[in-house]
Amino acid sequence: MKLFCVCLSFSFIVSCIHRLPSPFLEESQSVINKQIRDITFWPLNGLSFRLSELKERKAFVIVMREKDCPISEKYGGRLKAMEEEYSKKGIQFIYVYVGQVRPHEMARADLKNFGFKSFYVVDLKQRIINTLSAQTTGDVFILNSDRRVIYKGPLDDQYHVLKRALRAKNHYVREVLDNLLRGKEIKPRELPAPGCIISRPVLPEVVYWKDVAPIVRNKCTSCHNPKGIGPMNFVRYEDVAGRGRMFEHVIRNDLMPPWYLADNLEVEYDNDLSLGIKEKALLLKWANTGFKKGKSFKNKTLWVEKLEKREFDYMINLPKKVVVPEGKFLYYAFLIDPKFKEDKWIKHIYFVMKPKVVHHAVLFIMKPDFDSKQSLDTINLYRNQINMAGLSLTLNKNIDQLINIKIPAQHKLVLEIHYEAQGKDIVDDYSHVKIKFYKKPPKHQLLLLSRFIKFTKIHIPPNESNYHIETSFKTQKQRSLVSLYSHMHLRGKRTSFFIVDSKGNRKRIFGLDPWSVLFERSYFFLKPIPIPKNHRLEYHWWYDNSTDNIFNPDPNKEVLGGFDVTESEMAEIHLRYQINSYL
Repeated sequence: MKLFCVCLSFSFIVSCIHRLPSPFLEESQSVINKQIRDITFWPLNGLSFRLSELKERKAFVIVMREKDCPISEKYGGRLKAMEEEYSKKGIQFIYVYVGQVRPHEMARADLKNFGFKSFYVVDLKQRIINTLSAQTTGDVFILNSDRRVIYKGPLDDQYHVLKRALRAKNHYVREVLDNLLRGKEIKPRELPAPGCIISRPVLPEVVYWKDVAPIVRNKCTSCHNPKGIGPMNFVRYEDVAGRGRMFEHVIRNDLMPPWYLADNLEVEYDNDLSLGIKEKALLLKWANTGFKKGKSFKNKTLWVEKLEKREFDYMINLPKKVVVPEGKFLYYAFLIDPKFKEDKWIKHIYFVMKPKVVHHAVLFIMKPDFDSKQSLDTINLYRNQINMAGLSLTLNKNIDQLINIKIPAQHKLVLEIHYEAQGKDIVDDYSHVKIKFYKKPPKHQLLLLSRFIKFTKIHIPPNESNYHIETSFKTQKQRSLVSLYSHMHLRGKRTSFFIVDSKGNRKRIFGLDPWSVLFERSYFFLKPIPIPKNHRLEYHWWYDNSTDNIFNPDPNKEVLGGFDVTESEMAEIHLRYQINSYL
């Protein structure tokens, strides 16, 4: 298919994922008249959204909040009244919690205390405040429908740093909104806003070997090494500094590392690649101060090939060579009959895939009546999925605890590999899978809970940029989730996953935007997440069938459900949970 040029340069791919209209803004820069980038908001009290999707709104009022800050307390009731008044006129209020002390707890208390009805977001990674260049908890931003900032400053002029007036003389936010609604000319302005200072990392001089190299080693070199799937190496100072401006661009705009989960999730992930606030600040300051090298260590490389020394009990090799034509996304599925006469329990599983050509691999346990004469398109009717190995092509560091999966006697295996040839035709006779078994059943077994949207329910209209579908189901028994995997095809845009208790309280444990077929992976929780009986699991998918989606083959065509990755769409959620092995 002509659209799919997987040999696209790295910088082009990551730059297009978000369709960035403007660069990331430093805290000292003015945003007046700037069009802010179309970031995703993940509210505590609603579904995720981008400002571009709220097409019927005439303007956006984005308010910084922190519960213990006096200015936030004083303006809470006034903001609630304005929200009720102006929301009816097409103005969208958005509250952004900027505190770093118990942020979810304090944000919920603030939300409950004042009864805000509009979206309330916790900004853990400071993505929103940095995009807007917010300085204090008194900052209020007004954006027009094109996301251009037309006002930054206080709500009014009643409160000051050390004193207060009896009443406000100038109602700045009201004046701007009223003029906008009346169609009057608005002169964009920026005023200092009293309030608590929003804390950002204070950094000394930043040099490569002391400050930057540890971050690159932990967050970059697992993919960007001579044997990895990344398109370039980041293992020496020259590798990083020599591509310094591109490195800066992808860090500044949250494109790399490829971890697009919501910032304010209330669970932690074991294979988290994201940058912390200080890590990102260090990398950007290093770039802004000239990529200083500093005193190097004896070992000047950040990556050393680690040979797999574990002994394995069973190996799956490709039964034949695979030719992958240049510029194609292809799935190959191989039926393997291990002829196991007794149940086998997997302890370790290691996917060894050909670098630069394998996108991901999946191993399925198949029922004994599945044979090679059956179409592999029927695989969903037979499968029990073992693992979705995404970017790393191996499992995460807690491999021993996560791969307690049984292969029943006489069952077969299907190895499915997703290929992407880059730049030329490639032959794969290298990829293989190694498996180590337990000598006796482990304490816990992992099972797969999968949910699909039926193909007949997927009807994405032509040129639709924000098509939404959802599914939900109640748990019949207590479960402990250990990992999550979501699947869509080329029109996939965003996903969200909630746990809803018996009182209707919703807790988001997964949210992904942008969705990209290039970075499809499993997500492992740092600790198993208990889900009590009769709780509801709620999952949402969004799709973009418009020209804004660079992966879209034909925006003028209706997209239906199906297996074909280029012509149709899917909506899947796979939850892996643990139970006692002897139940």
